[in-house]
Amino acid sequence: MHSIIQTVIVLHRNLVPTIGFPIGLISVQLLSKMKTTTCLIVFAGLVFCRFNLPAADIQWSELREGVRIGVQWEKEHFPGNGIAMIYVSPTTNYSKNLVVPEPNQEFEYVLKDLNGNLMKLTKEGEKYGVQLQTSMSRSRKISRQVRFPGDERIQLTGCYIDRIFELKQSGEYELEIRVRLLKEDGKKLIPIIFNPIKIKVMLSSNSSS
Repeated sequence: MHSIIQTVIVLHRNLVPTIGFPIGLISVQLLSKMKTTTCLIVFAGLVFCRFNLPAADIQWSELREGVRIGVQWEKEHFPGNGIAMIYVSPTTNYSKNLVVPEPNQEFEYVLKDLNGNLMKLTKEGEKYGVQLQTSMSRSRKISRQVRFPGDERIQLTGCYIDRIFELKQSGEYELEIRVRLLKEDGKKLIPIIFNPIKIKVMLSSNSSS
């Protein structure tokens, strides 16, 4: 049990929108492995329930700086239109110098209907995808370094679709996410911008208007 709690502390980042969702003393944490995502129900710091979510298709990016970025849409086990989960997976030892930007700078996203029309962002959705900053204190860089437990992928971040997009109609959409990382080069941080990852998603209206 102690090792599981340590794993939660190592892998879970306090990001908004987040894959961990606290409710008082209760929170739900997602830990990613190569073929499954493990859901941990945590009460007052103690894990009292865990179950595996079935693996869904993950769209992977090109190889950059020894890693690939993956995007997975998971709807079955989550409310509303579900969550877009973002992973980073190591392929070489060159991934050791990567740093995750501040939460509101980690990625850009757009959602389009089949006619190419952009969906409107919510007020919360407008907070993310801001200009990438390359200055960070040493302690902050250390706390946001990308660390891999063995050769497995880790959950980088994630977001609830309903928190960031306003949808007036149900139907098929294309979600496009461009992930950003930083790489330490001496005392400098160099932006690493991945090509957009596009996934098809079936979504329901979440707008009352």
